[in-house]
Amino acid sequence: MLKKCLPLLLTFVFLGCIGEDLIDDYVAPTLRITNPILSISEGGAYQFMAKYFDTAGEEVLQPRLQWSTETANTISVNALGTIEAIAPGQGVVVVATQSRLGEDIQKKLAFEVTALLIENQETTNTASNSTVSSTTEETTNAATNTSTLENTSTTTVTQGTSSDTTTDGNSTTTTETVIVVAPQFFEGQVNSTSSYILQGNYRYGYVDGVLKLQLDDTYKADTTLPGLYVYLGNNPNTVSGAYEIGKVTVFEGEHCYTLPSSFGLMDYKYILYWCKPFNVKVGDAQLFD
Repeated sequence: MLKKCLPLLLTFVFLGCIGEDLIDDYVAPTLRITNPILSISEGGAYQFMAKYFDTAGEEVLQPRLQWSTETANTISVNALGTIEAIAPGQGVVVVATQSRLGEDIQKKLAFEVTALLIENQETTNTASNSTVSSTTEETTNAATNTSTLENTSTTTVTQGTSSDTTTDGNSTTTTETVIVVAPQFFEGQVNSTSSYILQGNYRYGYVDGVLKLQLDDTYKADTTLPGLYVYLGNNPNTVSGAYEIGKVTVFEGEHCYTLPSSFGLMDYKYILYWCKPFNVKVGDAQLFD
């Protein structure tokens, strides 16, 4: 009797996992700038990097990328994606490629080019044998924004320091080029895509230089989910080509997954929870747009 009922029970479990009757594996091909910035001081340079993902969400290795700018008055860009900040204002960098079908794919990134920060200015008056020191910031907004952005887990990079001395040797001005890199983590909520309970808040980002996926105490998953695994992927409809983090062994409360050092923050767009025996998604979260 049990042998006769087993196929029927497995069918019910399979149907319980399914969130929809037909799964379409297609996703729009996308370009992704993987190291975005929020601002850069004039005179600075920065090397952008980009990745291209096809209609299956799989990365295309060594794609032909074309870099350009829509704001030639504020930045210049070379064929490799290296920009140079020319003047204060908004900068827009564009990367483009073509799909296998000849479709034009592009990604734009806008950021602020700020006035060069004058870090220190010292003037020595040899006649009166007195020294006056002052600190001048040409762009108050740039300094304010940097402070605020650091509080939202951005990274400020000082790129090169230069000193200029007048011909009489009495004045020295030190300038710094500041680059504010985009936030180094993403936060959100995992949601169920089936009739099973699967939910919780996540934080995906760097902790002391190590990339981690952290679930907080709101996390809860149904213990009857068959063969539950968690993945990172670029296609929300399949785990083909996705990175398998591992089998889920924690079904409630805080826990953490440490990811390989070779991973970049924006290499994967989705967190996926999957019934591996039936190849069916039961939960997901989108890390970024």
